[in-house]
Amino acid sequence: MEKTILIVDDLENTRNVVSFALKDDGYNIIQAEDGLDALKYLEKDSIDLVITDLEMPNMDGIELTKHIRGRSSCRATPVLMLSQANRDSTRDEARAAGITVWMDKPLTLDKFKSTIRKLMRYSEAK
Repeated sequence: MEKTILIVDDLENTRNVVSFALKDDGYNIIQAEDGLDALKYLEKDSIDLVITDLEMPNMDGIELTKHIRGRSSCRATPVLMLSQANRDSTRDEARAAGITVWMDKPLTLDKFKSTIRKLMRYSEAK
């Protein structure tokens, strides 16, 4: 069965780059422009992994993660947060909200894809 990844970022270019990198690996990709937009997909689609930016308008990645963890159907869904923020307090807040993995931008493609594969194995075990 094809795995579905929800990519949440306010920058269309970032969403497209991440999508392009993952489509070659056979994933079904859904894109959302912020946390509020992402919620509608979480309600109706079976999502195996969420990749979210930290800083977005309307609802940031931390608030989105709190919403994901608050839904019984999504509680075990892995959340990968991408960010350029290097503040330990922000990372701690994201971890407390329930992210699974934090990755710094800019991404290294090999490390990013390796992390995605590990998270998908985690998702299969949920």
